[in-house]
Amino acid sequence: MRKTATFIMGMAAAVLLAGTFAGAAGNSPVRSDVELKSGNVLNVGDQASFMYGGSEGVKSVICAGETIPVYKESNVFGLTKRTEVGAVRVVSYMGDHRFLAKVVEGRLANGDIALKESATCMLYHPET
Repeated sequence: MRKTATFIMGMAAAVLLAGTFAGAAGNSPVRSDVELKSGNVLNVGDQASFMYGGSEGVKSVICAGETIPVYKESNVFGLTKRTEVGAVRVVSYMGDHRFLAKVVEGRLANGDIALKESATCMLYHPET
């Protein structure tokens, strides 16, 4: 009886751990085939809009013509992991908190982050 209970508890623990690792795989920075074929991915030469949420204007933080690395953020075991996925060159400003950039390296998707020092800008509309 005791061996059976120990076996059942061991199997339950194994199932729970397998579910945890399977959930972590869903947060992988690797993009799925469906996402790649959906048209929401920007390649080299495409233009993208980024939004800067800081209190000061984007012009005081990011210069036109500047090249900025872009990262994909994923949540792995409660920790935020950043993986570099490309780079953009700032083309022009679109108001106080947005700018237009051209992809110069990699493949970008909606939600990717352009990061310059402490300024974080989110790609929010890849169809532009």
